[in-house]
Parts: sequence; structure tokens; C-alpha cells
Amino acid sequence: MRIFGLLAFLVLLNGCFLFRPEEKDNGSSLYTERVSRPRTERQLERRELVLAVHDSIESHWEIAQLRQVLDREKIRLKIILLSDRDGLSALVRSGRADVMAGTFTQQEIRSLHLLPVLPYTGSDGKSQYCFAVRHDDRILENLLGTDAASAKNEERNTP
Repeated sequence: MRIFGLLAFLVLLNGCFLFRPEEKDNGSSLYTERVSRPRTERQLERRELVLAVHDSIESHWEIAQLRQVLDREKIRLKIILLSDRDGLSALVRSGRADVMAGTFTQQEIRSLHLLPVLPYTGSDGKSQYCFAVRHDDRILENLLGTDAASAKNEERNTP
């Protein structure tokens, strides 16, 4: 009976070591390495980016603003217009689009696990919005600018 008890104890103890929780990794670094960076590099080699934009009153303004930035870099812009604002983030995450716009605030973009870039003021002159790119896409972050909070601080510090 003692041998059975000792054996049961060892099996339970072994289970504790075998089935311990793994270190939590949200997989963003793996996603960045395998999907995000290669996609961005290929698009920039072709000198082209894809914008997924919500078809709204603001969409013409958003397209014009992004075009202005990309024209300086001699990068073409392809546009995907969607009537469903909620579907934009899926296009960016899946790699079918590189940038999205649709009057998203910085908080909304972060809640979608994307990176806010290229801040702008809405047509009302008050509301602050941003474009969004894939999380950890530092290439597009450097190309399009920083998030809205940083941009506000830079505007305040400019004489």
C-alpha cells in the first residue's frame, strides 16, 4: 500500500511539472516577424500602400490627407471603401490593407489592437482622430508619424 501511495504522489508531482502554465506571450512578436514586416516591406518595394476606409463624409478628407503624406514619399495609394466600419480592422490585421481610416479615436484604435498613426482633426475642428496600422509595424509608424498624444505634445512645444 505504501508503494501505491508513493507512486500516486510521484505521478501527481510529475503532473505539476508537466502541466505548469506557459509564459504568456500574446504572439505579437511572432506576428510582426512573419506577417507584418514582410507585408510592409513588399508593399513599400512596390511603392504602394492599401488604405481601408469607411465610406463616410470624412472619407474624402482622410484619403486626401494620407495621399499628401504618401506623395512626398512617391508611394501610390490603393483604396478599399467599406460601408461597414467594424470590418476595417480585420482587413488591416489580415494583411489585405496596410492602413485604415474611419474617424477612429486613439482609444478605439488601441482597443482593436492596432497602432494609431498620423493624427488629424475632424471636420468639426475639435474631434481628434487617427489612422491605424498593424500593431508593432514600426516601418509604417516611422513613415506616417506617431500617435495622437505625441503629436499634441509636439504641437504645444512648437514655437
